[in-house]
Amino acid sequence: MIQLDDVFVLYRGARRDTAALRGLSLSVASGQRVVIHGASGSGKSTLVKLLTAQLEPSAGTAIILGHQLDALDPRQTSQLRRESMGIIHQHSGDDLIAELTCLQNVMLQPQLAGWSASRCAESAQQTMEILGVWSFANRRPNQLSNGELQRVAVAAALAHQPALIVADEPTGQLDADNADAVYGLLDQIASSYGATMIVASHDIGAGRLGDRVVNLADGRLSSETRTTVAGVTTSVVVDRRGWLRIPPTDRSLAAIGSFVTITADHHALTLSAADASTSVDDSGSQDNQISQVSGSQRSHDWVVKTSDASVLGDGVVVLKPVTCQIFNERLNAIGGRSGSGKTTLLSLLAGWQLPTSGHTLRANPNESISVCSATPVFAESLTVLQNLDLAANVRGQGRRPNTDAILQSLGLNDLANRPTSELSGGERQRVAIARCLSSNATLLLFDEPTAQLDLVSADMVISVLAKEAVDRTVICATHDDRLLHAAHHLIML
Repeated sequence: MIQLDDVFVLYRGARRDTAALRGLSLSVASGQRVVIHGASGSGKSTLVKLLTAQLEPSAGTAIILGHQLDALDPRQTSQLRRESMGIIHQHSGDDLIAELTCLQNVMLQPQLAGWSASRCAESAQQTMEILGVWSFANRRPNQLSNGELQRVAVAAALAHQPALIVADEPTGQLDADNADAVYGLLDQIASSYGATMIVASHDIGAGRLGDRVVNLADGRLSSETRTTVAGVTTSVVVDRRGWLRIPPTDRSLAAIGSFVTITADHHALTLSAADASTSVDDSGSQDNQISQVSGSQRSHDWVVKTSDASVLGDGVVVLKPVTCQIFNERLNAIGGRSGSGKTTLLSLLAGWQLPTSGHTLRANPNESISVCSATPVFAESLTVLQNLDLAANVRGQGRRPNTDAILQSLGLNDLANRPTSELSGGERQRVAIARCLSSNATLLLFDEPTAQLDLVSADMVISVLAKEAVDRTVICATHDDRLLHAAHHLIML
């Protein structure tokens, strides 16, 4: 089904090229399920674009469903995706057609594949019922929450029973229960129709779907875990050039830093730390930093609050009456299941949406606000630093003295001079957070700030937000349990 041989993918930049995949080889047999893990920037999203024929390799060979990608014309590529692939990404809800109902959206791809009307309707209903969105059949996309949109979009991508399912962070916008529902649907469809499935995700829970779990690092496979009748085995991958990537957890356990000692014993090699002083130091773990901040003394003055505030959208209740307070100099978190109204409440607190009934009150009407949305937009041709400067100039502030420190705290200092168009999804999310933090605003609002991040990056962001709440008020709408646990004040919808 998939045969990648020594594949390189380069992104052309004005100043330099960026290698997203560097000699990656991967073979996937028919019916196999492969879960791809990797830190932000490891190449997951680029690999997904390659597997779904959205780009061609810069070097090497990529054969998908029997077709060599660089030999296909645009019409053939479109037909391959339309008829044989089910493609899901984190913001698939944005792909739904606003003028159609949810049911019509889900029926669309089977119709394009030439199915009969009755078969389209039957498959659409079955898929929507499994995902718990059949009750939304006659609603339009603008009447749904982000989480509900995502589940409908997953149904729309799978209703035509594709031979190859490719999902890129399919549950990033979903709470744990709805994420399990999506995984259950993927599992059921893959089993029922013998589909081959590739899931790229930083969610450890996705691993239960895979016969194989492969880890990506620096655009190459670093390790692979296989589940067989005999049990579970994990192997480090050595590519044809001899590159070896040791997973961070194993490096930490072996106290391996910058160098290793290789000991040869007949046909076996042993790797060990060359110098204990270079070992990985996790004494300053994110959990420790978060707990220290959580335990500090804070002001209890409220900044903004709602009183029986509710929102209706096109006759549908988007947010039931909510009375809550946001406190000064605290990390405030809004939690709840997908569709509970987290993003809507955040918009009320920000003041860019008015409640249908009830009130939103702000202690200081002139308080400055900075917002980080779930789908940030950048001036793509500008570098990371230039995007931060652009936002500061629009605010009439100029660059803050601590901008470099903010970039470093979010692990972005090495990317400061790279155009945002060359960044991964997780890197873009951290840049958006940096842009929000680099303002002089005293009220900061974040919508799902950790949704696209691996665990290490998410912990880093949570620690930064908790520290930032010492001097400013921070509000996060999130379904991330770690962020909810780190909050000083919690509102559950």
